[in-house]
Amino acid sequence: MKATIKTKERIKNSVNGNPRYFVIAEAENGETLHGNTASDAGFCYGNWHEGQLCEIEYHHTAKRGNLIFDYIKETGKAVCC
Repeated sequence: MKATIKTKERIKNSVNGNPRYFVIAEAENGETLHGNTASDAGFCYGNWHEGQLCEIEYHHTAKRGNLIFDYIKETGKAVCC
């Protein structure tokens, strides 16, 4: 799914010391997604920024229904405000 990153905020590292982020993204269908990146996900080292159109994958946790971003990759296209 393609979505525009609206917010990317650094949160506490994983127990292994890898970066994690709180992300708000707006999907092309208008749906707003907000959640944290997966622990120890390699894509957190990628070059994706606020205002950028990205390819994303996510899931909801079974117990609490939290949204977890499994994958975020920049498409190379900036989206104007």
